[in-house]
Amino acid sequence: MQEVSRRTFLKGAVIAGAISSLGALTVCSPKAANESAHAEEASNKGASWREAPEAIADTEISETVAFDVVVVGAGISGLSAANSAAEQGLSVAVVEKFSEGRYGGSYFGVINSRLHQQDGVDIKMTDVMTDFLRENQNSVDNVLISRWLSNSGEAMDWLLDKTEAAGLTSYLTTTDGYKRTPSATYNAHANLLDEGVYPGVRIGYNAERPDRDANDFGLACLKDAAEASGVQLYYETPASQLVKEGDKVTGVVAQRADGTYLKLNAAKGVVLASGDFIADTDMVAELLPWAVDLCKNGNGYAMVMDNAPTEALNTGDGQKMGVWAGAKMQDRGHSIMCAGGGTLTGPFLWVNSEGKRFLNENTSGGPAMASQLTIPENSTAFQIFDSKFGEDINRIGIMAFDGVIEATDEYVENIKKSATYQADTIEELA
Repeated sequence: MQEVSRRTFLKGAVIAGAISSLGALTVCSPKAANESAHAEEASNKGASWREAPEAIADTEISETVAFDVVVVGAGISGLSAANSAAEQGLSVAVVEKFSEGRYGGSYFGVINSRLHQQDGVDIKMTDVMTDFLRENQNSVDNVLISRWLSNSGEAMDWLLDKTEAAGLTSYLTTTDGYKRTPSATYNAHANLLDEGVYPGVRIGYNAERPDRDANDFGLACLKDAAEASGVQLYYETPASQLVKEGDKVTGVVAQRADGTYLKLNAAKGVVLASGDFIADTDMVAELLPWAVDLCKNGNGYAMVMDNAPTEALNTGDGQKMGVWAGAKMQDRGHSIMCAGGGTLTGPFLWVNSEGKRFLNENTSGGPAMASQLTIPENSTAFQIFDSKFGEDINRIGIMAFDGVIEATDEYVENIKKSATYQADTIEELA
């Protein structure tokens, strides 16, 4: 098969015609004045989210219930914590502000699970630890990272027990998305480890429902398991404040849909698993000022089940309640918490408003793209592809959230309809 270089790609585009350029993730050009404005905004707004509201008085509490553990957030992390606690014989409650839980992303960063062993992938913990610390400039908690790496395989196997029992398929994958199909084994990709690419796990794919994101099923599986274990789930009941006795957190006050307050006492502890803070503009202005313009929709990686709420999802509820209770937010190293990328997943050309290529398309998804868009000359970006993009997608074998993308005629037509600009030559497109 002939290899397609960037040069031959563009040459073929002129001959084939029907070049499409899809404008994606357009942000305001962050000129120097804007950067100063953002710094001033961070200074002015930073304190507001840190100010604890007045404590909700006991007279406002309509009901008090008692559990061993209370979990805030019914996403994959929260329901995993709830299930684990219930398996230890503890009484557990989960409060969730929406009518369903949500999840962010679709890959699990784990090493040496049983799926790794089945595919003959042996990842050395010391290699991952060294790479992780280097790539993050040692600005992470070494003990926490070591604990994650030491226990991630066992934790993944625990989750696989539940998803497999529910008839869900899981497989190894990497975030680059190329030629990583559920049937592939990594014996044929041994060079991945040499390159510092460590395959993680994608859970919950259901071949009978390719129209649904796989984590819908994974989340539903955890919810079913929690209910079967006697976990009390309170949906549409957002946590408002943590309850303290002295310096100890002893519970949560949450608000029901009818406006009344519910107090949940926690004899053994409270777990905060309520997502990030990308939708809270005050928090972003202070803690992540360079990303103020980048994720204006406020939902970042947020993906939800069928009845998706229209309001912003990740408003930093857990972080704020923790700070109000006396915890300290770390001073640096906050994740960007939002994804970049275009309509097409895969190695399709990206250019900025000057028509110049500005990144390696192999890293054009997620934070890699998002960070590039903060550079002034890249603040408006376009993804370019020719009329044969459907054939390219099927030839390459590109992974998406729901498995391998199949570029059907309907898929191709929908992409063409969504293209911002179309032309028969590169000159016309420019």
